[in-house]
Amino acid sequence: MNASFDDSIQKPLTRVLAEIIVLWGVANVGYYTLIPALGFSISYDVSPIANAIYFGFWVLFCAYYFKPIYSRWSTFEMPIWFYLALSLGLAGFLYALVYLFSLMPAVGGPSLAPYTDILLATPWYFLPKAVEILLQQLLVAVLVLELFARFHRVKTVIVGYILCFVGAHVLQFLVSDTPAPYAIVMTSGAFLSSFLFPYLMIRVKGGFVYSFMLHFLFYLLIAMLLHAFPPPGYVF
Repeated sequence: MNASFDDSIQKPLTRVLAEIIVLWGVANVGYYTLIPALGFSISYDVSPIANAIYFGFWVLFCAYYFKPIYSRWSTFEMPIWFYLALSLGLAGFLYALVYLFSLMPAVGGPSLAPYTDILLATPWYFLPKAVEILLQQLLVAVLVLELFARFHRVKTVIVGYILCFVGAHVLQFLVSDTPAPYAIVMTSGAFLSSFLFPYLMIRVKGGFVYSFMLHFLFYLLIAMLLHAFPPPGYVF
């Protein structure tokens, strides 16, 4: 995905930001309320299929709702088969890593979904997590492309990304009962992504795919570390 200079901006930036916040907020409210109401667990390890389907719906809705933005700023200078081959190749690579993860010993201990899901993760955890990450990346793409369309500088986009994306993480964790270690790790990851995702999406062919892979790897590597070195109270 490459961003092009297109000044035919149809919506104020504040409205686009509000739409991103509302979509992500409604998706999260539904995750905590609708899924349990239907008799499923919000734990990705317990109900992976249900959670994957739920976030899959929001992926489709997001792709449809923001289609004018994606189509206006997305250019495919490489043939479509390049992107298909890239996606399949990276998918195979990630699958191999998840398989290696499945060979690691399982960790047992108290469960506090969704915050301990990654600690108690089985390979099934990564099915709904991959769909959730895709939703996040689609929203991030809207943010990045809209900022770039207005400011035309990657550095400015990075600053705006930090204020919006990282700021949203900080606000979300401040108003919730999220455990401090979980909040610190996820906020740190969001901050580090500020220096990767905007550049990849704006300057690199296939950057959206690469950013998705890095986002997925972030969670996979954390899961591997937690399984190799579980915190106190959790055992193999």
